[in-house]
Amino acid sequence: QSTWGLRILFSKYFFFISVKKAKVMSNFVRKHLVVIQHGMWGTKADTSILAEQIINQIPHSVVLNSTANQFLNTYHGIDVCGQRLVEEVKSFLAGCEPNSISKISFIGYSAGGLFCRYAIALLDSQKIFDTIQPDHFITVATPHLGIRHSSNDPVGRVWNKTTNVSHFYGGRSAYQMALLDYSDGENFRFPLLVDLSLPQSAYVIALKKFRRILFYANAKNDRSVNYCSASISPFNPYKDSSPPPALNENYPSIIAETRIDLENSNSSNDQQLTPRTVRRSSTLSAATTVAGAVALSPILVAHAAIVFGPMKLISWMSDPGEVPQTGRPQSSRDLSSTEEQLNDSGEFQLDRFPALIRDSLVQLPITRVVCYFTELNTHGVIISRRFWNKNGKQVVSHICSNLAGDEQQQ
Repeated sequence: QSTWGLRILFSKYFFFISVKKAKVMSNFVRKHLVVIQHGMWGTKADTSILAEQIINQIPHSVVLNSTANQFLNTYHGIDVCGQRLVEEVKSFLAGCEPNSISKISFIGYSAGGLFCRYAIALLDSQKIFDTIQPDHFITVATPHLGIRHSSNDPVGRVWNKTTNVSHFYGGRSAYQMALLDYSDGENFRFPLLVDLSLPQSAYVIALKKFRRILFYANAKNDRSVNYCSASISPFNPYKDSSPPPALNENYPSIIAETRIDLENSNSSNDQQLTPRTVRRSSTLSAATTVAGAVALSPILVAHAAIVFGPMKLISWMSDPGEVPQTGRPQSSRDLSSTEEQLNDSGEFQLDRFPALIRDSLVQLPITRVVCYFTELNTHGVIISRRFWNKNGKQVVSHICSNLAGDEQQQ
C-alpha cells in the first residue's frame, strides 16, 4: 500500500509540474525584432519617433534603434557601417532570452538603408536567418542609385562635379554613394552600390529572403536623395505635375503604392535619372543656370569655407585609418577593359552605373511607396526626423500599419 501511495503522490507531483510548465509556455510569446538605422551625420534621435510608434502600435515588438554608427562614424564607409550594425544586432540577440526572437525586420533611413542592405548579407552568411525569420525590409529616402544626378541637364552636371569631391564632406561613405569607388588604384571594378544589386550577389540573395520589401521615396523637394534614387525609377513623373489624390484619407501624403517588379518598365529610358520633359526652353534653362551660378558664387564660396571646411576636419578626425576587413565578397564582374568605360572626353562613364543598379533591383518584389509633401526640404519630413516635422508622422504610421497589419493576420 505504501508503494502505491508513493506512486500516486509522485504522479500528482509530476502532473502539477507539467501543467505549470504548459501554462508558462502558453504565456511565452516570441518577439519581433525591428532594427532601425539612421542616416549620414545622424543619431538615434533622428528615428526616435519611428521607434516609439513601433513599440506602441506593433504587438510583441522589440526595437533596436541603432547607435553603432552615430554622427562621425557614418563617414567610414557603407561596408564598415554595415559591419558595425551586424555586431550590434548580434550583441543585442546575445542579450535576449534563447529563442525569444522569432522574426527580424530592418528599417533604414537615408544612407542607413544602404548600411542595412550590406548588413543583412553578413547576417545571412553567419546563419542568423536560419533561426530568425526575415520579415520586413524597409528603406526611407535611401539613395539606392547613388547621389549622382542625370548628366542630361546643366544642373545635374554641376551637381555631379561636386560629388567628385564627396569624400571632402561625407568621407568614404559619400565617396561610395557617388559611385567613385570603381578602382582600388590598380584595377577597375564595380562600385559597392552595384555589387549590392547584382542578382547573384550575397546582398540580393539575403534581401530576397525577406517576406516584404518596401522602398519609401519623396516625390519632390528632397534635397539629399532624389526621387529616382530612392524609388529606383528611371524618371520622376511627379516633378512637374500636380500630385494625384491620396490613396487613403488616413495617409494624405501617400500618393502611390506599387509593386515595382509588376510594372511595365520602359527600358529605353534607363540612362535617364530625371524626366526629359522641361517646361521652358533648354536655352533659357542654361542661361538661367549660368546667371544663377554667377550671382550665387560668393555665397557658394562662403558656404564652402564655413561648412565644408569643418566637415573635412571632422571627416579627417573620424578617419578609422586602415579600413577593417568586412567580409565583402569579390565583385562577380570586374571592369577589366578600361577603354570600354571611357567616353569621348576620356572620362569614366559613371552614368551607366545607376541604370545597371536599377535594372537589377526592379526584378525583385519591391513595393514602391511615394510620399508627397509641400515643404521646401522633405528629406527630414518623411521620417518625422524632428518634432516639428509633423506631416511625416503619417508616413511613420503607414510603416507601422504595414507591420501591425501583418502581425494581426498571423
